[in-house]
Amino acid sequence: MMRRPRDEATPAGHDADAILEAAVAAWQGDLGPALQLLRQASRKSARLTEDGLRWGQELGLPGGALPPETDPFTALALLGFALYGMRWPQEPAMRVAWAKAGKVWQELRRPTPAGQRAGTDDPMPRQGTLF
Repeated sequence: MMRRPRDEATPAGHDADAILEAAVAAWQGDLGPALQLLRQASRKSARLTEDGLRWGQELGLPGGALPPETDPFTALALLGFALYGMRWPQEPAMRVAWAKAGKVWQELRRPTPAGQRAGTDDPMPRQGTLF
C-alpha cells in the first residue's frame, strides 16, 4: 500500500455539480453516476454489489461503501471521502457541492403559501422527489 504524503495535492478535476448529482442519484437508488465518478477518479476497485457501491483502499485513500437510498448529505460525505479521503471537507469542489446541497435543501423546506393553506407542505421531502 502506498500512502500519499500529507502535503501532496489531491487529484483535481472533480466537478461539484457531478458530485452532487451522483449523491442525489444515490439517494434515489441509482448508484451508476457514483460508480462512474469513482472510476473517473481512478478508483479501479469501485464496484456495484448486492448491498451498494463498494471501493477498496487505493491511491492512498481509504476504502468504503455507499448503500443505495442513502440520504443526499450522507451520500455527499461518503463520495467526498472516496474522492479526497479525510481532507474532503477542505476540498473546493466539496465545499461548493455542500453549499449547493444546503441551498436546495433550504428551498425544499420553505413552505409555499398555497401548501400552507392546503396543509400539504411537509418539511421532509419524500423518496423519489427531486432534491
